[in-house]
Amino acid sequence: MYFHVIMPSSSHPGITERRQRIEAIAKDQSIKVHFPHYSPGRSSFDFESTIRDLRNAEFVVADLSLERPSCYYEVGLAEALSKRVHIVAEEGTVIHQTAGGEDVVFYGNIDQFTDRFKEIISAEVGMRETNKGTKPTP
Repeated sequence: MYFHVIMPSSSHPGITERRQRIEAIAKDQSIKVHFPHYSPGRSSFDFESTIRDLRNAEFVVADLSLERPSCYYEVGLAEALSKRVHIVAEEGTVIHQTAGGEDVVFYGNIDQFTDRFKEIISAEVGMRETNKGTKPTP
């Protein structure tokens, strides 16, 4: 199992460092991370693989900074699949329609971004350890 990350890709100038930090956190917590494959310059969207990837994810973390419609679309798919979705965003980001819009965790810089991801992933891993041996919820 893994967790799925939704975030601005090529539109965010710090995407490479953000991905590296998320990967390092996942490695430290012994959990796999999945980033959707986005091909620069391609407008096609593979609905079936996105649904499969979301369905197989243990939980989802979505960065809604930059208010990207594609990120909101993927969050909507995850919510429709009844996945636990944790939303983070840069301070000052307007959060639009989501089921968890009131629970957004904001960050001001890259170090706070990293801290928020650590907190979310640590809590999820802790919950997984607590629930070991019990039947998972759908």
